[in-house]
Amino acid sequence: MSISTNSIINNEYFYPMKTIKISSEKKLDINNLLKFEAIKNSINGNKIFENKYGKSIKNISGFFCKRTKINIELFNKLFNSIFYKDYSPYLQEKFNTKSVEEAIKYLHIEYFILVDLFNLKLISNSEINSFLNLNFDKDNFIKNSNLLITNKQSFELTDKSIDSFVSGKNKPLKNEVVVLFKDLGITLIEIPQFYKLDLLVSFLEEVKELKKRLEIDNFSFKLRFKKIKHFKKDGMYIVHDKTIIVDPRKPKAFIHELGHYIFENKIDINLSKIELLNNNKHIKNSKIETYSIESENFAYNFENLFN
Repeated sequence: MSISTNSIINNEYFYPMKTIKISSEKKLDINNLLKFEAIKNSINGNKIFENKYGKSIKNISGFFCKRTKINIELFNKLFNSIFYKDYSPYLQEKFNTKSVEEAIKYLHIEYFILVDLFNLKLISNSEINSFLNLNFDKDNFIKNSNLLITNKQSFELTDKSIDSFVSGKNKPLKNEVVVLFKDLGITLIEIPQFYKLDLLVSFLEEVKELKKRLEIDNFSFKLRFKKIKHFKKDGMYIVHDKTIIVDPRKPKAFIHELGHYIFENKIDINLSKIELLNNNKHIKNSKIETYSIESENFAYNFENLFN
């Protein structure tokens, strides 16, 4: 019995590219800055598309969009350029369109402005990179700095939020998630944006089989799916909060973190004795991970049983 390696989210990136190569000799295309097709597929495939740049709601008449204010320095450069009149319809607080391409342009307008200003040589390579760094490194750190709080763009499934979760489309699959959630005894699941519902069901079914094999009554922990690559980890276990954190792109990491949960809570399991051998593994705890070398050895040996 093991956990599959299938990511439970659609794509790794749905936002502008963080690392780009810009040549002053070549003109930029919007695809140099945006994963345009990934964003397009997501907006087309979801009734509500939302990220830090704005929100799009799909209805019978097309797309209703709303966005926060754009960067003031970039706006001033646009205002003094020949492109200002072309962009004026996209500068409103609200925007309606039947075109998904126009919806993307409205929500990610700053990146379209960057392309036009760069190609007209009104901004330099360093200015574009400075803008991208401003919008990424700091924001991403703040977004994931408190791992024990649900991200704004994720859904927090608890006993109290079940009705909200099963509303809308895909009710049969969502009901399967709810049944599995209750069977497992997990107190909270943080479900990430752009998740694949069928793969979430498959993951929880595998966890249920694991629970049955171990003969554990309830998995009384919180399970949070968060992208945590900046911690150089695929998973984490927070002892004081009884929380397992798994990168949704690396669901297999769940088994190792489950080992920590079992060891730290002194849970009896129906397996042949796990020898607590010294794996000579260096513990790379974050500031909020407090387990011991014994816990780490147990988690590695527990993980090896299923791999």
